[in-house]
Amino acid sequence: MGGIVLAMTLTATYISASSFIGGPGAAYKYGLGWVLLAMIQLPAIWLSLGILGKKFAILARRYNAVTLNDMLFARYQSRLLVWLASLSLLVAFVGAMTVQFIGGARLLETAAGIPYETGLLIFGVSIALYTAFGGFRASVLNDTLQGMVMLVGTIVLLVGVVHAAGGLHNAVETLQTIDPKLVSPQGADDILSPTFMTSFWVLVCFGVIGLPHTAVRCISYKDSKAVHRGIIIGTIVVAILMFGMHLAGALGRAVIPDLTVPDLVIPTLMVKVLPPFAAGIFLAAPMAAIMSTINAQLLQSSATIIKDLLSESAPRADNKWKPG
Repeated sequence: MGGIVLAMTLTATYISASSFIGGPGAAYKYGLGWVLLAMIQLPAIWLSLGILGKKFAILARRYNAVTLNDMLFARYQSRLLVWLASLSLLVAFVGAMTVQFIGGARLLETAAGIPYETGLLIFGVSIALYTAFGGFRASVLNDTLQGMVMLVGTIVLLVGVVHAAGGLHNAVETLQTIDPKLVSPQGADDILSPTFMTSFWVLVCFGVIGLPHTAVRCISYKDSKAVHRGIIIGTIVVAILMFGMHLAGALGRAVIPDLTVPDLVIPTLMVKVLPPFAAGIFLAAPMAAIMSTINAQLLQSSATIIKDLLSESAPRADNKWKPG
């Protein structure tokens, strides 16, 4: 992969429903301090590519590894370790993908009026089809397009929210009128303590750099030039998406001050502040974020089942397991 494609596929895989639904919802509830907290995630692409990417790629090429479990076996020569790692990954991915599917169905239900069960079916079938028939290449190209959709959608929504609030200055003044803590670094209820921010940083920044479905993209770059370009472009894209979506969520309280479910702020703002055509464009943004994450997790899960569990358990002529 070249630099732009590498940056977009890694960013689209990293950005999920939480960045378009849960994160802005928390910013709506706790204020501008949460926007600042969200920017903790900026080093994620640099950490993934700069710290792990090159080392993973060298090992993958040396051992002809397709998955991280291939590299685990090559290093430790333990089939038990591969099985434990594979089963742990599958169990974790079931929960992770379930949340994404629910988020996509709820988004369709809120924004388009599609019944939850129907939306879940449409969402699941469409992702399963293009992932199954397209494979890794289609997933990467699709991630690139979806990353661009997320960028455009984020900018369009943020502009619409600021305009609906009467400008940035009026929006901040309205937030201060509702609750002065909404414009403080500590956030409403003083939730953003140093301990909370440190744990959040570990969880969503350092904790994600070794995720299997993002790590496999780190080993697929073309050359070192692509890595350097991917780090720069990816970090810029993450900055725009994180800042734009969380700021839209925080300022959304100046436009819609009485939401009882904060997680509905982005779908509600989309319908309220954007014209139908622009709302359609933005609807594609969170859907793209969710779909790009799910297809990466589906591909990793299928590789784990077929490559790490079934294929390597089959009898071989030389009765010797070899990575790759």
